[in-house]
Amino acid sequence: MKNFIFFGSERFSDLFTPSLPDAFDDFQFIDPGSESHELAEYEFEPVIFISDTSMASIEKLKKFKKSCPWPAVLIVCDGNDFHGLNLFIREKVNYLLTTQATGEEIVSALKFCSHCAQTVVWEQYYREKLEKTVIRRTLELSDLTKILDFLTEKFTSLSDLDYIALSGQILEIYNETLKIPGGSFYLKEGDSFVLTAEINEYRTHRSSLDLSIESSFSNTVLKSFNPVFVEDINDEESLSLSGYDKYTSPSCMGFPIRNQAGEVTGLCFLHGFEATEHVFETSRLIWSFASEAFRIKELRNKIATEEAKFRALVDSSPSGIFLHQDGKLLYANERLLEILGYSRDDLEDFYKQGASVFDFVHVQDREIAKNYAIKRAMGEESPGYYELRLIHKDSSIIWCTVSVTALKIDNKVAILGNMVDVTSQKINELKTIENERKYRVLFETAGDAIFLVKKGEILDVNTAACRLFDLSRDEFIGRSYMDFSREKDHSVLLARVKNYQTEVFEKGHSSFEWEFDSSGRIIFSEVTLSSFKDEGGTSYLAVLRDVTERKKREQELFISEQRYRSIFENASIGVFKSRGKTFLDVNSALARISGYSSRNHMLESVKDISTDFYCDGSKREQILNAINENKGSIYDFNMDFKKPDGSIFTASVSANAVINEEGRIDYIEGFIEDVTEKLAYEKMLRENEKKFRELIENAPVGILSVSTDGSVLSANTAILDILGSPSIEATMKINLLTFPPLVNAGISEDFVTCFKNGEKILRQVPYKSKWGKELILRYRISPLFDESGRVNGAQVIVEDNTLYVKSEEERKKLEAQLNQSQKLEAVGRLAGGIAHDFNNILTSITANASLGCMDLKENDPLRENLEEILETSDRASRLTRQLLAFSRKQIIETRIVDINDVIQNILNLISRLIGEDVELKTVMGKNLAPVQVDTTQIEQVIVNLVVNSRQAMPRGGMLIIETSSYRDPKPPMLTTRTDFNDDEDFICISVSDTGSGIDSETMQHIFEPFFSTKSKENSSGLGLATTWGIVKQHGGYITVNSQMEAGTVFRVFLPAAHGQPTAISGKNSSLKPEKGSGCILLVEDDKSVISVVSKLLKRLGYTVHTASSGIDALLKYKNTLNMFDLVLTDIIMPEMSGIEMATQIIEIQPDMEILFSSGYSEDYIESIEDFKGSYHFISKPYNIKDLAELIQRILTGRRK
Repeated sequence: MKNFIFFGSERFSDLFTPSLPDAFDDFQFIDPGSESHELAEYEFEPVIFISDTSMASIEKLKKFKKSCPWPAVLIVCDGNDFHGLNLFIREKVNYLLTTQATGEEIVSALKFCSHCAQTVVWEQYYREKLEKTVIRRTLELSDLTKILDFLTEKFTSLSDLDYIALSGQILEIYNETLKIPGGSFYLKEGDSFVLTAEINEYRTHRSSLDLSIESSFSNTVLKSFNPVFVEDINDEESLSLSGYDKYTSPSCMGFPIRNQAGEVTGLCFLHGFEATEHVFETSRLIWSFASEAFRIKELRNKIATEEAKFRALVDSSPSGIFLHQDGKLLYANERLLEILGYSRDDLEDFYKQGASVFDFVHVQDREIAKNYAIKRAMGEESPGYYELRLIHKDSSIIWCTVSVTALKIDNKVAILGNMVDVTSQKINELKTIENERKYRVLFETAGDAIFLVKKGEILDVNTAACRLFDLSRDEFIGRSYMDFSREKDHSVLLARVKNYQTEVFEKGHSSFEWEFDSSGRIIFSEVTLSSFKDEGGTSYLAVLRDVTERKKREQELFISEQRYRSIFENASIGVFKSRGKTFLDVNSALARISGYSSRNHMLESVKDISTDFYCDGSKREQILNAINENKGSIYDFNMDFKKPDGSIFTASVSANAVINEEGRIDYIEGFIEDVTEKLAYEKMLRENEKKFRELIENAPVGILSVSTDGSVLSANTAILDILGSPSIEATMKINLLTFPPLVNAGISEDFVTCFKNGEKILRQVPYKSKWGKELILRYRISPLFDESGRVNGAQVIVEDNTLYVKSEEERKKLEAQLNQSQKLEAVGRLAGGIAHDFNNILTSITANASLGCMDLKENDPLRENLEEILETSDRASRLTRQLLAFSRKQIIETRIVDINDVIQNILNLISRLIGEDVELKTVMGKNLAPVQVDTTQIEQVIVNLVVNSRQAMPRGGMLIIETSSYRDPKPPMLTTRTDFNDDEDFICISVSDTGSGIDSETMQHIFEPFFSTKSKENSSGLGLATTWGIVKQHGGYITVNSQMEAGTVFRVFLPAAHGQPTAISGKNSSLKPEKGSGCILLVEDDKSVISVVSKLLKRLGYTVHTASSGIDALLKYKNTLNMFDLVLTDIIMPEMSGIEMATQIIEIQPDMEILFSSGYSEDYIESIEDFKGSYHFISKPYNIKDLAELIQRILTGRRK
């Protein structure tokens, strides 16, 4: 430590300075002229003041001490200097040194003064520091006292806040007391800590704590049980600085808030404070209060929860709960008030009047209740559970059970009790006692037997039960009721009892009949079963009434009545009751056989039996006499009776007299059976039996009757040849189950099957007779049954079917061939007839249309209509030629076309065919390959399918025509093709409708010629057959798919062709024929044809003579020989054909040119081959241009 030396006089500096050795380099001399304010800086440094005793020096010392109050003072004076000695004595100076002191003495004096100075400095320093500390701590203590008072004042209100508000209030306290600029409070929610309050002078805090960093300050606080203080977080190497580098002040404090269990429920953080002990201590104090506030809050919440649970439990208790002390009711729950009938206000008024809690107790139980309460208060033994009566507000008596216990409140005994209202139970108990007494009297004196049963065991029986079963009560008790039941099967008994118990449960009781067995004696009883609940479960009371005798009488009466009623009502014969002349009753059968509509009708109509019912009234007298003679009964008297319409029927009468109590006839009852038909039937049966015997005997088939053991019971003669038996007698000895030929053929096995299953068997089998002859037998085995329905034999009919089977097979072959031939012939004939007649009509239409076109100009509007007629007629003409081709299999004329063009060309025709009520829709495929077809035939195919679809939609619908490409689809529906090629391409024409559909049976025949589901007048049955033939000739096939009431789809598949399609001509191009000259004899039997063709030929420039028959033509020809250049004649004509006429003409004039025309095709007319002359042929309907060109060619050749 540095020593500072001050000189009070300048004269001493020369004295001391040379005397200081080098070792004292820690001494520093201060200029004595320094001012006092400059000396203040040496306040706490060791200072030595060297001076003499002069007044100037002493004044200077005093002045020095004001700035430096504790220097070590060294006085240099003479030994005789009294003033110096006085100062030393008074301890004003520390050392006296003479002016003659040696250097060693001077050093010693300086060391001593140095020590004194240092000692004074340290004493002064610590004294002042201690004084300051005491003052500071006093102030801090004062602040802590204020804070403690503040916290104490706040403490009560803190615990009333919720947790979030409490956390905010804690931060406010920190802020108010320590002026903390930054802080946050986090409360635990689940597994995380969520921000609930903050002081954010520096920044906004995180909404929840990130505890993922193990060394973070937050985790450090979380794990601590005390506050954590960090004066400078940047100096804490063990802590992560994440999140703290943004604070302007690095000081941090963290406080964990733990609950009673020691779990951390909150974390409080403070930032930016001054790191002083006072701040730390104050923070600790607030933390202690905060932790306690949170624990008290937690405790209060638990107490409040438990209190709420307890109060809810008490208030909802079904028992009355009370607490009373010194006779005053301190607490009563709602149930107790309900039991007493008082409100809480009533109780307040009650106590204001000086009443006691015991005033609620019935006067007879009041003293007992008081005594029990006194004993409890005195700690003596008293019942903790007892029964007493209370007085309700309405003065009624309430029975209660009370349980009590004693406890202390304010050092005084109080009684806590639980009270249950048992009034209804008490009343029921009293009633039960009374009812028990009455029940026992009724139980024992009842006339019916009574059983008390529980869980199947008899608990008690009355005297009547003992008497009925002839047993004592002890013999019943403990046994099962099943021991006395007639039915011994326990499963049956349990099922019945269960049903009765169920009925008791649903209705309250069950009544039924039961049969008992008492030592072999059967007791019939009516049982009424009921039940009741007791402590042990459900008991049953069974009351038995003995109805054994009544049951016997009822059974006898029932049998009698049933027998009579069954006879009377259900008899198939007439039944009557009569007294005197009238019927008492008749059944429906008698009314029916007597001709009446009902039994009432007969009773009302027959007034006198003798005259209104009997044909001979005397006969009834005979019956009555016979009844008397035969002791009341007659049997099978045949009489004639009359019906209301006067007709007579014969009936058999059987009657019996019913005698009354007086022994007289009360009424007559009997049966009347109409035997009219019976008598006739018996006669017929006898005759038929005779005929039947003859029929069986003479039958061409074998007839046998056989028993179930295989024995033959009867046989006719025809069976002998089949079995190889010489006689009927020998046949009767054969066993059909073991007869070898029958066994080998499997017939014996069929007998066994028939006998076993009772089934009829019809079979045809190959059979090798006894002599080795191979036959085909057809036999029927029919089972015979006895009265019980069991098979007792069989009837067998055996027929040698050998010749029939063989002839039938041959017949089927021939018939199939004939049918095919006939079908083809019929088709040909039909086609030829249609073609002939239709072509005549078309000839007339075509010719007239051609004439019309010739008369019209090119732009005339009517010309287009006539050309349409010519085009349609041409198509119809081609159709008739196709029919002929179908019948004779002619080669078709094909060309490559686009199928869409073919369909487009006939759309107008199709529209007219289907009518307005059918919607037509076409879907034409694009970029389709062409087909090589006869367009006329394919048009016919489409028209046929369209007509077929139209007929399936009588009420209209939709028709769709669609074209598309296919690669051999192999369709699953009905098809006309069986050979498929996967690489073959087809063009498909689809015609679909929404009609009625085709059933599966019809589907198998639709392509057969003449098959039709319509009447013969409406259909020829050739449409689809023709379609099939045309398609097959083109190498294609047809498929059909149909669904009833949903429609049908026909798909025509035609092979795709290669090449460029040709255009289809839509207009007739033969409207301008070339004219010629010559004379023509026109022979035609059709008036319309001859008229129009003659006009046409004349228009072409020819001279025309007409004849309507072959005979007429011959006459005209003979009368005008050499006049004609050409004879144009029809072939098929009445009386004389055109060929016969032409034959005679060429006999007259061999070079005459003959031109035959016909609706038939040329090769169809077989007789034309026999014509000897030169001839030409043109088919009807002929085209005007073709006809003109042919005539010109013929006449040109003739002229050459």
